[in-house]
Amino acid sequence: MPAPQNLVRLKVQGLFGRFDYDLPITRVDSPIAILTAPNGYGKTHLLHMIDAVARQDYQELSRYTFDSLEIQLADQSQMTVTRTNSEGLSGICRMELQEQPPSTGQERQASVVVHPQWGARWESEENDLAVPEWPERRKEFRNPTDSGAHMPHWVQAWHQRLQPVSLLPSLRLPVQSSMWAEMGRVPEGSKLDTVREQIQHSVQQALKDYAQTVREHERNLPGQLIQALQGTEEVSTEELRDLFERLQEQERCLEELQLISPGATESILPTGATYLPEQGRLLRCYCENILERFHTLQHCAHRLKLLLDTLNLWLHRKHFQTDSTGQLELRVMDRNGELRQPLSLDKLSSGEQQLVYLLGLLIFDTQPKQLVLLDEPELSLHPAWQDDFFPLLQQICELNGCYLLMATHSPSLVGDDWNIVCELADQVEN
Repeated sequence: MPAPQNLVRLKVQGLFGRFDYDLPITRVDSPIAILTAPNGYGKTHLLHMIDAVARQDYQELSRYTFDSLEIQLADQSQMTVTRTNSEGLSGICRMELQEQPPSTGQERQASVVVHPQWGARWESEENDLAVPEWPERRKEFRNPTDSGAHMPHWVQAWHQRLQPVSLLPSLRLPVQSSMWAEMGRVPEGSKLDTVREQIQHSVQQALKDYAQTVREHERNLPGQLIQALQGTEEVSTEELRDLFERLQEQERCLEELQLISPGATESILPTGATYLPEQGRLLRCYCENILERFHTLQHCAHRLKLLLDTLNLWLHRKHFQTDSTGQLELRVMDRNGELRQPLSLDKLSSGEQQLVYLLGLLIFDTQPKQLVLLDEPELSLHPAWQDDFFPLLQQICELNGCYLLMATHSPSLVGDDWNIVCELADQVEN
């Protein structure tokens, strides 16, 4: 199976019947690409069109007005989607798909007819779209929830080659209150529940992997110790001290995040102690064994620490932490800085909820090579948060190995990095 490919470029002709764009999606010089433009130039539409293609949702794609779009992958292969409306049939359109392989491979074509209510039907040859036939053809249309039904194999294979894409649309979370709950206006569950569950799932999966690693290392430790005893290398006290300091530092961090129980490594290397050569080799072997176990938790720990440190720094008099199961908890500080009883996350302000939701998904729900489409994240962000938001996004991309395509109106989110900005208005001829 071919290796997954990043989406690197998008060319759109006739967006809203007037705009032609050529946009870099993922860059070589930065994991973040930024779209800016005045209102009405189609920033949000472009993000949603990319998302629709990535989800194989051609019914959703048909809702946007464009003449054609060309998608280029990292291997230089291209997919072109050309849209034509069917005369006399309200809302019905046909989209012609054409793949241009990266080498001398044969071009492949397909077409899909989309009805706004009945869904999409893939075709291999022209069909008569006479109005009287549509009621009878309703049954031929696929269920919109089954995006792969009747889709040509080469189109399915092309979609499978895409690296994952996810969309974080602009939104403002409602503040839930008992008044709205009594009126039945608050839906069951919330977007914050989704974030809490994602964080907890990530932590529990890391703890499960850690438990498996501990069992394996405990099983291997006796043999490693015997091998260390049989060695001849001398280990200096300085080397042992450096190794032990690394062990203690990681242990303290994991304990603070409640990923491990409090340890007792303080007594391994008493101050001023000297060791025989074989003792030094045994101690080094033991410390390295523990560090290898901790390594299983490091990625989860880095993500947790980034989330908690950011929330605790940005949200005034709020303290976030996770318990031993990975459940995100909130406590409010009183005037003396003392932590009060836990508070439900839905008691936060709308802007605070938005920040928790946005950072939770960006940090815990992105994977290596994934493209995240981020629409106007400045909504509900305090100006001081906006100033620090771009460096935070860079940390997230570095930590998770993902890419971001962000649409924004805020110069604060760009900072000094205008070299990664694509201004849509510059591509429009007045």
